[in-house]
Amino acid sequence: MDSRAQLMNKISFLCLLGMIFLLPFFVLPFFNIVVSKGLLFTVGILLSAIFWIVGRMIDAEFTFPKSYLLWAGLGLVFTSFLATIFSSNPSLSFIGHGFNVDTFIYTLLFFIAFFLSTQFFNNSKRIFQLFLTFLLSFVIIALFSLFVLFFGHSDFLKNSFLVNIPTNIVGSLNNLAIFSGLVIILSLITLESLEFKKIFRFFLFAILIIALFFLALANFSFIWLATGLFALFLFICKLSFQSDVFEKKAEDEKSGKIFFNQRGRFFPTISLIVVLICLVFVVGSGTIGKFVPNFFNVKNVEFRPSLGTTWFVDKEVLSQSPILGAGPGHFTHEWLVHKPISWNKTNLWNSVFDSGFGIIPTALITVGILGGLAWIFFLGAFLFYSIKALAVSNKDRISDYLLLTSLVGALFLWLVNFIFTPSIVLIALSFIMTGVFLGVLMHRKDIGIFKLQFGNSRIKLFFFNLLLVILLILSIWMGYIFMRKFFAITWTDRAVRSMAQNDLDTSEKYLLRSISLSPTDLSYRFLVDVYTQKLTLLLNSETKSSTEDAQVIVQKAEIAARSAVAYDSENYFNQATLGRLYEFFLSLGVQGSYESAISSYTDARNLNPKDPTVPIALARVEMISKNSDKVRQYLTEALQLKPDYIITLLSFSRFEKLEGNINAAIKYAEDALVISPEDTEIKTYLENLRQPVSVPEVPVETLNENVPNE
Repeated sequence: MDSRAQLMNKISFLCLLGMIFLLPFFVLPFFNIVVSKGLLFTVGILLSAIFWIVGRMIDAEFTFPKSYLLWAGLGLVFTSFLATIFSSNPSLSFIGHGFNVDTFIYTLLFFIAFFLSTQFFNNSKRIFQLFLTFLLSFVIIALFSLFVLFFGHSDFLKNSFLVNIPTNIVGSLNNLAIFSGLVIILSLITLESLEFKKIFRFFLFAILIIALFFLALANFSFIWLATGLFALFLFICKLSFQSDVFEKKAEDEKSGKIFFNQRGRFFPTISLIVVLICLVFVVGSGTIGKFVPNFFNVKNVEFRPSLGTTWFVDKEVLSQSPILGAGPGHFTHEWLVHKPISWNKTNLWNSVFDSGFGIIPTALITVGILGGLAWIFFLGAFLFYSIKALAVSNKDRISDYLLLTSLVGALFLWLVNFIFTPSIVLIALSFIMTGVFLGVLMHRKDIGIFKLQFGNSRIKLFFFNLLLVILLILSIWMGYIFMRKFFAITWTDRAVRSMAQNDLDTSEKYLLRSISLSPTDLSYRFLVDVYTQKLTLLLNSETKSSTEDAQVIVQKAEIAARSAVAYDSENYFNQATLGRLYEFFLSLGVQGSYESAISSYTDARNLNPKDPTVPIALARVEMISKNSDKVRQYLTEALQLKPDYIITLLSFSRFEKLEGNINAAIKYAEDALVISPEDTEIKTYLENLRQPVSVPEVPVETLNENVPNE
């Protein structure tokens, strides 16, 4: 191979390996974890791809594995692309707000990571480097997490730059538990498959113990169960297929190299101990499992739709768009439209989710039956090659070790993906570990390799280079788009901080900069909030220029709200924001606001038909316009959607009081007090209602609750 091509390959490999090392713990101060890790993953993969493409231009050859698994991965990309172009909002499905995992461009990036892993991790040296990278990355996470756990409330932490960094740099406590489970499995296989110097074995034991501690801290029963099952699988495999123990030779003690002498019988003690520990925590999750988190006062609360609820939405979406689903990035919309009415009986009735029960069940909603079949083909191909590889003894312990680690690691992560919706870190690692598995199969010669050379034909070389140039341009273009979106998010974040400090002019300036780089409906909605606050301040100032300036702000606010709707007309929050703006205008006496408010809120109700807050908003509009029949109609609708919603009951009570129906007003207030018996404001309001002479007032902050914003 040309030395220049080798250099490009090396740089590409280092970009990929560096990204994998940094991704689990990388976070930018002041930024959301998803944005930080999404930026790193995107930049790392695109840089690796760019240098790899340049390398192929130099040596004019291309190799890839002969595997159905690779084509199955392409199938995921192809079905996502089809679902994107046929979705109701292709732009949203293509890239979303920039760092949404459930988009076509991220499906493509995950496949690129998978493909590049097959290219680079197909020899033992690089695969060992990868596993060592995982361990070192976990060490950094462990040190930071333990520091926060023991010193998180110290003055040093509060007064240092760390105050702007999230306390969990992986993503969430559950994601930390998943990553710890992966590290436990890799450590177990390494400890019971290879022999190292005592200091490295001590290092692995320490990592194993710390990872078990983080599992206990999270007390995530499913991860305990999954880790225990994989440890049991490893125990049985080692006991059944590896009957020999390893013993050092004198010359190997000096070199520290790995050796394999067959002497005696091997018993996987460590795996058995881990199995027993996992069993104890699974069985005693309600008692023993709570000891560690209670001792450290750690609460692990993470909500998501159940499998049954996700399947309910699946059926509703597939009945309308069976082949390609609603499109990538459209889960939230479909959730709000199709969630079961029984969901209103839960404490999470007004929660918004961007995924359902696991990434793969969610795919049925976003990419339909065709996408579901693509996932089945992909995972089926992975299982096929896994079983086939395990059935063949290579009689090379290093090779068997690499196979077992890559296979079990990938299988563990895909199981987690099916049950749980993890962070971008673990989704990326799932594809990377699957690529490593294919690389190991190439290393073991369990699968063939296609090698295409174009240097001996000018015509072939021309078209090959043309294809590579197109791929290079697309890679650079994607990087450019992502960087614009990142800087747009930067300006939006600054705007939000300025808004919190009541610096509305600066906030407006930052939001306009963000929109000029990459407009999003979220930025437009923030801009509406800025203009609404500025208008309120201006009207209260009573200056001579108030009327003229107010008209300008009204126009700007309306343009911003309508721009949000134009960006994504199926987003409930965009329609609700427009309705709330017109409701505000109606209270100021702006002409035409009544019809516009009713129209916008009606559109919002169609996008979120199970939410009682929208009928309440419609009732507020009708109350301003003194349409009593309509007010009663909308409040009744809200009460039917959620009979135990205090806001509805108190709104009905206020309405009945204004209508002179004091007994009805008292009844609704009493119903509200039954739901919240300790609420002193409701008690005071009810006491005043029962006194005929007084003119009771309902708590303003309760009755005037707006339609929730995202």
